Amino acid sequence: MPQYATIDDLAQLGLKKLATAGITDLDLNAALVAASETADSYMRSQFRLPLVSWGADLRRHVAMLAAWDILGAQRGFNPDSPANDIWLQRYEQAMSWFKDVSRGLVSPNVVDSTPTKRDGAPRVSTSVKRGW
Repeated sequence: MPQYATIDDLAQLGLKKLATAGITDLDLNAALVAASETADSYMRSQFRLPLVSWGADLRRHVAMLAAWDILGAQRGFNPDSPANDIWLQRYEQAMSWFKDVSRGLVSPNVVDSTPTKRDGAPRVSTSVKRGW
């Protein structure tokens, strides 16, 4: 199963390095793997997995999901802080995007595993006309 975003992607698109200071790369990667698996659960309705390649759109939304998990599991939230609303909105935006992908309303920049040509497909012939 591919991991659709890296720790560098997370720092650029999801959660700045300052916010992840003190969190191990192992924990950051675990959040990115979990977010990638969530992405797959939505992508599989429109694409043949595994994906062969993907663009910044998928990396961004995976990073946003991972950021939400990291903040909740590693940092915690202050329920009275208005900053939490921003992270919740980003999480909801990512989930909405994945749902739209699943419904075929959004076409992400991906290449899936669908074969590009038919290799050795069976061919059936008969000398008797069957009428079909």
